[in-house]
Amino acid sequence: MITRIARTLFPLLLVGAAILVFGYLQATRPRALPEPPAERVWTVAAVTVAPRDLQPRLRAYGELRAASVAELTPLVSGRVIRTSPVLVEGAVVRAGEELVTIDPFNYEAEVAERRAQLEQARARLDENRGQLEAEQRLLEALEEQLALRRSDYERVRDLRQRGTASAQAEDQAALAVNAAQQAIIAARQRIAALRARIRQQAAELRQLEVRLRRAERDLEETHLLAPVDGFLTEVRVAPGEHVQVGEPVARLVDAHNLDAVFQLGNSDYGRLLAAAAEESGALTGRPAEVIWRIGDEVLRYPAVIQRIDAEIESASGGIDVYARLKEAGVDLPLRPGAFVEVELPDRRYRNAIELPDRAVVGQDTVYVIGEDGRLVARRVQVLRRLGDRLLVRGELPEGTRVVATPFPEIAPGLKVRTP
Repeated sequence: MITRIARTLFPLLLVGAAILVFGYLQATRPRALPEPPAERVWTVAAVTVAPRDLQPRLRAYGELRAASVAELTPLVSGRVIRTSPVLVEGAVVRAGEELVTIDPFNYEAEVAERRAQLEQARARLDENRGQLEAEQRLLEALEEQLALRRSDYERVRDLRQRGTASAQAEDQAALAVNAAQQAIIAARQRIAALRARIRQQAAELRQLEVRLRRAERDLEETHLLAPVDGFLTEVRVAPGEHVQVGEPVARLVDAHNLDAVFQLGNSDYGRLLAAAAEESGALTGRPAEVIWRIGDEVLRYPAVIQRIDAEIESASGGIDVYARLKEAGVDLPLRPGAFVEVELPDRRYRNAIELPDRAVVGQDTVYVIGEDGRLVARRVQVLRRLGDRLLVRGELPEGTRVVATPFPEIAPGLKVRTP
């Protein structure tokens, strides 16, 4: 029986021993420790900054307008006998060029008549002046004669007192003195009348001279001349037509006074005012550049801010600004109505840095790459947005590398590398 039990337990003991040996071997075998995970290095694009004074260009869009448009109207009426070959729509004319000729016959006759009247008036004036000179000489003779008559009267009176002359002789001498005095009075009256007549004729002469100048001017006005260099438009006259004074025959756009009119919003306008206050003190007079694009060709013209509109538009909140072209003229291909761009210097930003707009995380944070390749967060002040670029200011010394392509997991201390 004992042998049977032994034979039954022995396999069980053998299995148990094998299990114990296996467990011992498993527990005492050498184990491979897991390696720690490697630190991730992020690949980023970076820009090297250099703070400096920056003055961006402000760009606006507008329309070219004529600052001065002359309404060509005749100052005399009459029949049009000739028009210039350049009196057509869109033609270029020079100042002083004759455009319309009105029949001068009546005005030439008026000038001739006024000249004749003036010559007659001058002849009458010369005649009266001659009479005045003769009367003055006659007055001098009469005064001499009066002196002789008085001397003769004194002599006769002395003789009468001595009894050597009769009373009749004394009376005759007295009558002669009285006659001489009456002659002098009459001569003086004629001289006064002649002087008054001469003054009247001199005034009439001046009136006739004015009328002659007016007639000569009317004769000159039969030739309608271009007052300035420019471009013709709205031409509406032809030979044979009868025109009246003040009747428009064409319009002339002054080629030397062309304005690019564009609108500035509140923020742009305020910024430019601040810049002007810092620099010149006024927005007018600041330089600008007018750009006209014709297909693939780009034409640029220097300009200057001439004036600011009197009112701000309530709908848009902007204000119209007028930039006067500095080199305008008839040789300029630009015409009023052209759509143009206007560039002008914006406010100057001291010690500023230009970065891609993606480089700023949140509102005011950028990440710089330290000497050990790890990220450091820096605060910046955003000064201005320029499309997809930003002007910022902060503690970013020259040579600092700023991450230009942030990623969602970006944080201080991460290790990065640049391509």
